[in-house]
Amino acid sequence: MPMTTAQRLDLLREVYNVVAGSVESFEHDDEVGPDLAYLLGAILNGTACTWPEGRAIVAILRVHFTDTSPVHGFVLIEKDEAGTPTERP
Repeated sequence: MPMTTAQRLDLLREVYNVVAGSVESFEHDDEVGPDLAYLLGAILNGTACTWPEGRAIVAILRVHFTDTSPVHGFVLIEKDEAGTPTERP
């Protein structure tokens, strides 16, 4: 079932607050700041972001959101040719 505008806004707020509360700064080399911008855009536009397993933002989302959270519908994990999730280089 598609998300309503109110549900998207609630998810945007929740994701931003969780990620912001999990890092000292968005300007670190772990790319959380830019990744958060891409994720918020994906939630707004109904698309998805693709990242390797182990990326900082993926780890934050896994810790703070249950597997059934709609946020995971906006995050795709890169897979290699065998279908195994790729790790961050």
